[in-house]
Amino acid sequence: MLTIAAAGLIALTATLGAGPAKAPPPANQLYGVSCPSANDCVAVGINENAETSGGGALIQSWTGKTWTSVAPKAPKGALSTDLLGVSCATAKSCVAVGLYLNSGGVAVPLAETWNGKTWTPGTPARPKGSTGGQLDNVSCRTAKSCVAVGFIDADFNDGGHTGKAAATAWNGRSWTAATVAAPGKGKASLFNEVSCPAAAACRAVGQLGPYNSDEGSGLAGFWNGKGWGLRTTP
Repeated sequence: MLTIAAAGLIALTATLGAGPAKAPPPANQLYGVSCPSANDCVAVGINENAETSGGGALIQSWTGKTWTSVAPKAPKGALSTDLLGVSCATAKSCVAVGLYLNSGGVAVPLAETWNGKTWTPGTPARPKGSTGGQLDNVSCRTAKSCVAVGFIDADFNDGGHTGKAAATAWNGRSWTAATVAAPGKGKASLFNEVSCPAAAACRAVGQLGPYNSDEGSGLAGFWNGKGWGLRTTP
């Protein structure tokens, strides 16, 4: 009888399981950070466990003692979100940038703006006719003066570089796309980082190379307040 009872218990345990399913372990990765002061930092990245539920973007804040996490709201219809860079002009003014997949599965530039209380999602302007893209980095001199860079018109199903370097500016209310020179026939370009020491002086860096190839030369972009000039680096 004891043998039968034990067998029955084993079968019942197998049927019901050992208990409630455990949540998957964290799969977080951070890509960018900005600290307006020693006791106030914001880091951004992705929670890979949330990508399949219309989320993914992750924001973590440092108070000088502890880190707290928040999953910012996604644009309406987003299939997944990802944040790659952040810049905080003050503790109450931050802009984080990245990308999201829209309902059609197309990657679109994403920005999350912080006003000291809430994060608000938005879709930064890009040149008319572009097929999508992403923003990799942002630099904010003030709450009303930010420049974000990345690329547009890329084939995200291809492992090589296929897009065009792009930039867009934030004035505290709206985004305005800037014109960046095309990379040239048979070439692709992208911006990875940007720094703006003055309103009419930004420097972006990235790569210029053959279309659909990871090979290429360093690329520098120069903003003079009116347009972007491009130059390859050694």
